[in-house]
Amino acid sequence: MKARAKNAVQLTKLEKCRRAVRATPLDAHAHALLGLELQELGQLDEAVASQRKALQLNPRLTSLHETLATALHALEKPAQAIDAYRRGLLAQERNAALHRGLSAALYDTRQFEDAAASAERGLALFPDDPALHFCLAKAQHALSGDAAGADAYRRVLALYPDHVDTLLQLGRCLRRLKQDEASEAIYRQALALKPGDPDVISAMGVALLKLKQLQAARDMFEQALRIAPDHLDALGSLAFTCFELGQGKEAVRLARRATELAPRKSGMYSTMLFMLSHTTTDPVELTRAHLGFGERWDAPSWEAHANDRDPARCLRIGFVSADLYNHAVTSFIEPVFEVLKHSTQLSLHVYSNGTIEDEATERLRGHIAHWHSIAGLDDEAASSKIRADGIDILIDLSSHSLHNRLALFGRKPAPVQVSWIGYAGTTGLKTMDYYMADAFRLPEGRYESQFSEKIARIPLVAPFMPDPVAPPVNELPALRNGYLTFGSFHRLNKVSREVVTQWAKLLRAVPDSKMLLGGIANDDGAARMLGWFEEEGIDRSRVILRPRAKMRDYLAQHHEVDLCLTPFPYTGSTTIAHALWMGVPTLCTMGPTNPSQSVAFYLAHLGLSSFVAPDEDTYIKLGVFLSGNLSALAAMRASMRERFTNSLVGYPGITAAGAEHAFRLMWQRWCAGLPPEHLKVRLSDLSNASNEETTA
Repeated sequence: MKARAKNAVQLTKLEKCRRAVRATPLDAHAHALLGLELQELGQLDEAVASQRKALQLNPRLTSLHETLATALHALEKPAQAIDAYRRGLLAQERNAALHRGLSAALYDTRQFEDAAASAERGLALFPDDPALHFCLAKAQHALSGDAAGADAYRRVLALYPDHVDTLLQLGRCLRRLKQDEASEAIYRQALALKPGDPDVISAMGVALLKLKQLQAARDMFEQALRIAPDHLDALGSLAFTCFELGQGKEAVRLARRATELAPRKSGMYSTMLFMLSHTTTDPVELTRAHLGFGERWDAPSWEAHANDRDPARCLRIGFVSADLYNHAVTSFIEPVFEVLKHSTQLSLHVYSNGTIEDEATERLRGHIAHWHSIAGLDDEAASSKIRADGIDILIDLSSHSLHNRLALFGRKPAPVQVSWIGYAGTTGLKTMDYYMADAFRLPEGRYESQFSEKIARIPLVAPFMPDPVAPPVNELPALRNGYLTFGSFHRLNKVSREVVTQWAKLLRAVPDSKMLLGGIANDDGAARMLGWFEEEGIDRSRVILRPRAKMRDYLAQHHEVDLCLTPFPYTGSTTIAHALWMGVPTLCTMGPTNPSQSVAFYLAHLGLSSFVAPDEDTYIKLGVFLSGNLSALAAMRASMRERFTNSLVGYPGITAAGAEHAFRLMWQRWCAGLPPEHLKVRLSDLSNASNEETTA
């Protein structure tokens, strides 16, 4: 009632201000008062117009610069806000709010050095202002990284131990530094100071999420949303928590709500698509949602590219990724880079969007002549840089996975753009010309309608190089145990309740069998899996749990497994390749959406397509058949590494040569003014190209 009464009073005051402006349209004070009332009611566009009119009529109303700048900043127009803050400081240098606002706006436009300088100028005048100390620490964090940032925030807290914004930032730094328990302790301090603040509650939820306390994290996010139903961070984090709990449909619902609240946040939309890919079996729904990304982020037009249209010249190839460290993408692309760096027809450039660097990053740098960081550049600046570098073909290695830069590709910074390796599906962008695959990853005529891109098929889309720490293959464990052990080492957010239902049917059909689940990182995950199997009538004694482990130990866990099973509809491929190298084939079903096809990739290359069942009935029958033919499984296990040697899978040179040939075909089409078209590179094409080079 009080809120409604206050609002009615404000509306009455607003109408009086409007009447005053209509009566005295040249009165600067009337426009100024109208602007203040509009700003109070959140009608910021009109407030800005009124305040600008007031300043136009009377430039001496210097106090308006602060309110104008604040409104522009709230409207996410930081460049205009910066100008307003600076104009205000020319007239009112001893205004702490203007110094704080200018530093924050400079920070928002990634002008971190200027943001720090602005905060320092303010502190010279107001040395006891905690917000200015905080602004300086944020800028120093952005300039020097998480470790230095943590030190900067601790210096602020030494002066102002109850400054909640500083506590939240320190907690984030510690989280990124993988000091999860220390991060949680900091967030608890903030929560004690502001127990009803949705920002603090949501941050506490993230800390619990990092500690894998999923249900406790969910409770926090739901509490934050009860206080602030449109709290974007809490909503997105709750979606992710539901996804981790195997509640894919609820996760997608929440993520869709987040995209409605933040329609211009491309990363949030990508997260929704990633979750949907793991959840839906409806190809129409999946495709429509992905094409919706292109509708939002494809530029309606772009500046013509000035690249030299010589079809035979050396090509500048750019790769964009945030995953160039010890990550699955690196395991696929590094051996290809090792080959391509020797090409006389390609000049390789990397545009790294990542903030994580390790020994794998250093190895990759050794293969790439031109390495650029774009993590601190917005899409406009990154696009300008790529154009200035004269990139001919720009490769996306992330698609809708975390920290992607697809909105950058939507600006069309290069004449030809290709998505490769990072994601099992379309980007949805019309500005993305090609999706690189092979005949097993995307069989001809099966999934083309689910892609906005044209499919470029090469003989091997990605090699698999076994880890050197892998232990030897052991004898089939069923021969020793007297029963078959199924297994899965996929991340648990792929394992939904529906997946467990399918696995349980197989366990019931093979009554003495057991199921081993790897990658169990916490009690929440273990309890959830055991509970689901019990609901299906599978006794806990038949379910074996193994913890998440380092590579050698993880691979050694395959010594306990006779036959792997895959989740659906997002099946994966890296986990299946690891199992195959350890002698263990994977039994799976194929679905109507293209992410389900990933499982067939390495199996087919190794001549194991018969392990891909067309439906669940066949899947169950095949599992039962294999349980009664242990000698066949044992022989297969013993010869599996020989299958690798006899296939294309372990030869990155095949991938590199196929990609280089495909790049040339794409480039020739662009030079000829032709639109993208489905392309196919055969092994014979690579042989012919090699012979032509030898002859030349």
